[in-house]
Amino acid sequence: MKKVLILAGRFPPFDNPGARRPAGLYKYLGDFNWEAWVVTPDPQLAPNPYSYAPSDNLKFDESRVIRTNFTQYTHPGHWLLAKLPPRNKSDAQPANKSPSSMREAHRSLKLKLSSGFNGAAKLVREVALFPDPQFGWYRDGLNAARGLSAQIGFDAVISTSGPETCHLIAYALAREESHPIPWIADYRDLWSQKFSRERSAFVAWLDRWLEKKVLRKAAAITTVSDPFTQKIERLGLDKPVHTILNGFDPDDYRMLPANPRQDKLIITYAGAIYPGFRDPKPFLETLLFLINQNEIDPEKLEVHFFVHQTGTIDQMVASLGLEGVAKVYERIPRAELLPKLSEASVLWVLDWMDARETGNIPAKVYEYIGCRRFILATGGRGDSEVARLLRLSNIGQHAPNDPERLSQALLGIYRQFIERGAGTFVLSWKTIQPYNQRIMAKQFAHLLDHTYHY
Repeated sequence: MKKVLILAGRFPPFDNPGARRPAGLYKYLGDFNWEAWVVTPDPQLAPNPYSYAPSDNLKFDESRVIRTNFTQYTHPGHWLLAKLPPRNKSDAQPANKSPSSMREAHRSLKLKLSSGFNGAAKLVREVALFPDPQFGWYRDGLNAARGLSAQIGFDAVISTSGPETCHLIAYALAREESHPIPWIADYRDLWSQKFSRERSAFVAWLDRWLEKKVLRKAAAITTVSDPFTQKIERLGLDKPVHTILNGFDPDDYRMLPANPRQDKLIITYAGAIYPGFRDPKPFLETLLFLINQNEIDPEKLEVHFFVHQTGTIDQMVASLGLEGVAKVYERIPRAELLPKLSEASVLWVLDWMDARETGNIPAKVYEYIGCRRFILATGGRGDSEVARLLRLSNIGQHAPNDPERLSQALLGIYRQFIERGAGTFVLSWKTIQPYNQRIMAKQFAHLLDHTYHY
């Protein structure tokens, strides 16, 4: 059996969606004659994005998972970053509103100095965190990968990002090998072309230069949607780029309740809220309108949120007077969340509202698919990859943030529940099988076989 090294910045017990893809590869590549080994940061040392401790432990053999040290600071920019004051997101106006021209001139000077300092501080932060906030793992990850490679003798490498530091480690390995082994650079998200990554022109140029330099050593590139594939191809690297969708692990879902709650139509959203990009307000406003028009009985429907930004959603819900319908909960560990998702009839995903990111398919969608529940996507555009996935697979419905379209979608779902019950929203195992992680691993194995013999 051939051996492949996987470099992953996120891996269980971290339960963020980015950890699922490398975990699926580790588990299922062995079915296709590729024994996978993983190098990843120790979850007790790496930055934890959640308020609870990593707890999503693997339920299978993890003897080939090497958890490394994580050094927080690795270059002088990190030291300078620690010395900066907290980021100031707005230039606060001085309290003194005196009409005196001298005072006005003084106030104007203070604002200009403040703006200049904030701009310089922003640039320092960008450089210090270049190319990503986990760059501190580079040295520890590379040393572990070197030692393991010398011991095992790998036939291929897969680096999966973010963080992009994983690709830098693979690049360093590729440069050191006297007989280079095939390296596949896997993009769960874009690198320099990620439009929501706000950076100065200089750092954006530097990011793109580094990405192109690094990827020239890769044998092939993979990513999670066709639009992402097309964007990476436009970098002009003359490298094959392949779309391999994410997936769900069937073993994680077999013991979940087969049917949702029967007493109410439960619509559940679990994930992050990005103001301006993923916005639940149009959906809630449409729900309020239908309630006020007596089209929906508020006693027969609940919307559940499991999010980090509970304050933001609480305020939104309160401003609309929907406290009796919308329930807002703190995000909970994945092992506790999956049963909550299975209580729902409909699982709700917020599509990206910016046309530049139509290729973004939130990894949470595959968690929803594993729960075998009908998926409602709102926001975004009708030609987005989320809309395309739901349409082609017949597992859900997409409604852009248009009041009429949202009303039609929500009212149709509500009437279906009233007339036919919650069981009508349960997807069959046969329908969701094309999206399981074993299929994903098979596609990676096929690509590994090709690059290995190339």
